[in-house]
Amino acid sequence: MGKLIDETSFRNEEELRDDSVSIDFIRSGDEIAVHKIKLSSYFEEAHILQVKYYIYYLRNKGMNVSKGILHYPKAKKIEEVEFIEEDKTIIDKALDIIEKTLKYGLPPKVEKKPYCLRCAYYEFCYG
Repeated sequence: MGKLIDETSFRNEEELRDDSVSIDFIRSGDEIAVHKIKLSSYFEEAHILQVKYYIYYLRNKGMNVSKGILHYPKAKKIEEVEFIEEDKTIIDKALDIIEKTLKYGLPPKVEKKPYCLRCAYYEFCYG
């Protein structure tokens, strides 16, 4: 459903995709802004963190990116996401935890959360 919204709402925009990220589109002018399109704002906090990671990732690739835009076309809502220096520290810590988890060899025990059934990664955890 999200891909369909991407294709119908922002037809003329180019997606940025590599082995690590899939950014719906990037617009530049005086500065580069990461844009992410979402079906609903139900997981807005997670969406904000995702956009901040994309900014972090592109900065590490040498791009001058300092903000992102979340688009919720069905709700006709746009949310601007600012990247501050504290975000870099939070992301570095999260990536460190991920690296340590990967070294265990076995995934951590699944913790069932109320939102699991609506998550795009449901099959990853329960498949």
